[in-house]
Amino acid sequence: MGKAETASRNKTFLALRIAVNREMEELGQFLSRTPATMNSGGRWVVLSYHSREDRLVKHAFQEGERAGTLRVLTKHVIQPSEQEMLGNPRSRSAKLRCAERVSPLGGRQGNVMARKKKTAAMLEFQTVKRIDNSRLVRHVEPVKMRNYYRTVALGGIVAAFFMLYIYQHFRCIDLSFQLEDVRGRQTEAAALNSSLKAGDREPAEPDAD
Repeated sequence: MGKAETASRNKTFLALRIAVNREMEELGQFLSRTPATMNSGGRWVVLSYHSREDRLVKHAFQEGERAGTLRVLTKHVIQPSEQEMLGNPRSRSAKLRCAERVSPLGGRQGNVMARKKKTAAMLEFQTVKRIDNSRLVRHVEPVKMRNYYRTVALGGIVAAFFMLYIYQHFRCIDLSFQLEDVRGRQTEAAALNSSLKAGDREPAEPDAD
């Protein structure tokens, strides 16, 4: 298998993984909501592993800088050196960008507003990106988890009642067959008993001299 074929296969697998995991949508939400969780002066470092991810990060940093909430510290993307790639081949596609949180309000009022925004955003949404280039993982909210478990429990109860109904239905059918068998045996026993009683009532024939 040649290098061109291997590269084509890897790109196809990458495209399928991105589509199935909805990585671009998850990353877009992460980039739009993370600045609200940062204090003024906080540093935000993002590692991306292919050009589409890096483009989203670059545009998010630029929009934050235009809005006055971020200050981009890396004017150009930082990539691993040849020596680092030799020691860690998986880092060859890594791209690093860094930005600093800038509060539009100065002093104590700005810090209070930043803390309020951080608390609200963290309660609403949390997303992390693993360094080993795995999929984006969304931490499910407790309310959603409770609703999910409640739905699963209700479904389990309904399924249990349904299985009980099926069991009772087939059990009744089996008992009806057994009852018919018993009735048949009783009829046979009654006929045999009647024939025996009729035989006992017949007079005995006299012996011939």
